[in-house]
Amino acid sequence: MKKNYPNNVIVLFVSMVFYAVIHGCSPLYSFAPTDQRITLVSPINNPMTDVDINQAIIQLGGNRGVISLTGTFIINQPIIIVSNVFLIGEGIDKTILQADSRLTQPVITNKSGPPDIIDSNITIANLTIIGNKDAYSGKGDAALNNDQPFGIWFTAGEGLRGRYPVKNVIIKSIFVRDIAEKGIVITGKKIIVDSCAVFNVNWDGIQLTGSHITLTRSSTRQCGDNGVEIERGKHVRISHCSFSQDSTSGLFIRASQSVEVEDCISQHNVWRGFYIGTLESTEQCNNITLRRDTADSNGYPGIVIESAGTVDLVFLNNNVVSRNISNPIYGNMGAIHIEQFVAGGRQGRIRHLEARDNRCFDNFSTYHNSNSAFFVKGASRVIVVGNQCYDTRSAKKQKYGYYEEPVGRSVPDWNTIQNNDFSGCLSRSPQPLGSHSRMNHNLEPN
Repeated sequence: MKKNYPNNVIVLFVSMVFYAVIHGCSPLYSFAPTDQRITLVSPINNPMTDVDINQAIIQLGGNRGVISLTGTFIINQPIIIVSNVFLIGEGIDKTILQADSRLTQPVITNKSGPPDIIDSNITIANLTIIGNKDAYSGKGDAALNNDQPFGIWFTAGEGLRGRYPVKNVIIKSIFVRDIAEKGIVITGKKIIVDSCAVFNVNWDGIQLTGSHITLTRSSTRQCGDNGVEIERGKHVRISHCSFSQDSTSGLFIRASQSVEVEDCISQHNVWRGFYIGTLESTEQCNNITLRRDTADSNGYPGIVIESAGTVDLVFLNNNVVSRNISNPIYGNMGAIHIEQFVAGGRQGRIRHLEARDNRCFDNFSTYHNSNSAFFVKGASRVIVVGNQCYDTRSAKKQKYGYYEEPVGRSVPDWNTIQNNDFSGCLSRSPQPLGSHSRMNHNLEPN
């Protein structure tokens, strides 16, 4: 069977993100004639520091204002952002915030205060943040020493004392690299991250928690955990992003609701391309859509949907899952892997999942008997319709187009598998386990 590789599989990390970062896109922010303006130009031979930037913020007095930065600034203590501040550089190659080797706190954060104080209307744009990762011997050292050397940190979580959520935040055209912890971490409401790139950090590249979140035209590469983590998110839209060479998952969605992911690429990650799920029995994850996304050349299944709690209403439409590897030490697996498991003595649950018009090809296992295009363990009310699954690897072909098995006392049932092309697989797919399931009108290997 002739295969036409989709154009988005071969889109490079650099061409997708750094063009937007370097050349710029239409601005999301605008200035009013009444805005106060302060310009800081850091000399090459005697660089300005965080003290100069923080003094400029204080000088604004809480009023709406723009602080323009040019040159390299040495950051010895955090830059403390407050409401109504626009911190704008001249470009990622012209404005650099360089963390001092002894900095053990975020480069940029919001002010300390009581829990009822929320900072709002903040914009950070057009600059590079360089951390001090080389000052730490490896992943986790900073956390063990109660240090928090993040790039941007606006959140109430993870034990950072006195930092509280924000709202109406724009992070645009920011390049973050060499961070000992996480690149960009924000908890709040109405968050926009646009045309940003995070490279070479020890933990997550971008972590977003809260509601009404937009992440677009951004990328992560060589992050020590997930490229992007969405945790407890509501009304989240992710589009035209790239996640590459990250250690755990390119995109990790946990316990979130109403999330749309479109036109994204997750490739060459150590584990999963895309992850959707719950890790604790009390968690819920629902109404998640992956549309026109690509999971390519990852070291684990391309799309993983797992649940120790409840996962409901997941839609996989027109995605490409290609050249991913399954390791048999984890048991039977699939290029698109759907599994319920037990946590806290409770059986997880996955219901109402639809996979339509996806393409799975060249996925393989290090042992050919343990791989399939779609693998369903315990889940019910799964619809797999109109998908195309084929393989050209003679020694390590996908064994089945569709395969399911029970977990504990949970038997997959009420599943519909029809009008799929499984003809390029090694063996005919077994019939579903559930007495109410249907499997018909599929093209199977002879």
